[in-house]
Amino acid sequence: MKAIILFLLLFLAFVFINCSKKETTEPAEFGSIKGKVYEASTGAFIKNVGVETDPPTGAVTTDSTGAYIITNVEPSQYTIYAEKLGYISNSVKIQVIAGNSTIGDIALEIDSTFTSGFQ
Repeated sequence: MKAIILFLLLFLAFVFINCSKKETTEPAEFGSIKGKVYEASTGAFIKNVGVETDPPTGAVTTDSTGAYIITNVEPSQYTIYAEKLGYISNSVKIQVIAGNSTIGDIALEIDSTFTSGFQ
């Protein structure tokens, strides 16, 4: 009988201690920006496009599917710029929220003055 009472007391003490602990998980301090860069007229994704933000957070290049991701971005408003030779540069404005991934897809138009110069 004493063993059962001792067990119950230890169990209740364990439950009380665990329930009274303060949550120590802190919220995420950063977010990320991800998106795709595509040709405005066809919707085809464009690889090797330079992508950067203002204010600066880092510069990346799109992969073979036109995708990019910039991680560890402080929450704030940013302008994302995309640039590639043969295309007219473009930008979009986004808002990064801590703990979230913000989408920033960008359409680029073919620069006809660039291509016509080589004909």
